[in-house]
Amino acid sequence: DLDRLRLYARVMPAEEAAANAAGGKPNDEGLIADWTFDDLKDGAYANVAGQGLAAKVMGTVEHVEDKDGKYVRLARKGWLEVAPDPRLDASAAFTLEAWVRPTEPGILVFRQVVWQWGMIVRLDQNSVVADAFRTTGYTLQAPFTFPKDGWTQLVVAFGPSGAWRMYANGELIGEREAMPAQQ
Repeated sequence: DLDRLRLYARVMPAEEAAANAAGGKPNDEGLIADWTFDDLKDGAYANVAGQGLAAKVMGTVEHVEDKDGKYVRLARKGWLEVAPDPRLDASAAFTLEAWVRPTEPGILVFRQVVWQWGMIVRLDQNSVVADAFRTTGYTLQAPFTFPKDGWTQLVVAFGPSGAWRMYANGELIGEREAMPAQQ
């Protein structure tokens, strides 16, 4: 399940990740996209940051409205797709912030910028795995057990030097320093 997904063209600091997890007002500096998944219109969820980048439903995606509010359930039968756009270039400073409630292992986001560059975030049963790859892989795997019935704020921040920081509910769960220089 996915309740909200925000993308930033900057590295989110630890203090901000913690404040957002506690319900603070998000800092919109560098905000590229914000999908709340409140309203499905013409087969897509609007980017409420107002800059295009609608998330189009592909396959079977369930729009759920219950006591927890409105969210999407992907369940490996469908996905949300955003058209390629230069603003989504994850090869520089980039932060993904999402409210997730995984019901099974799966992929949260994948972005292929050019042939040799990509980023993927996988939610496994007892960990979160973030990969950046440029011909060879650069991975951060952080141990984390998702609660069975609760939502988790997940933040994955990638700096221009290649340093990773990963937070769950505002707490640092993993970090990796700068990516080795390309050969």
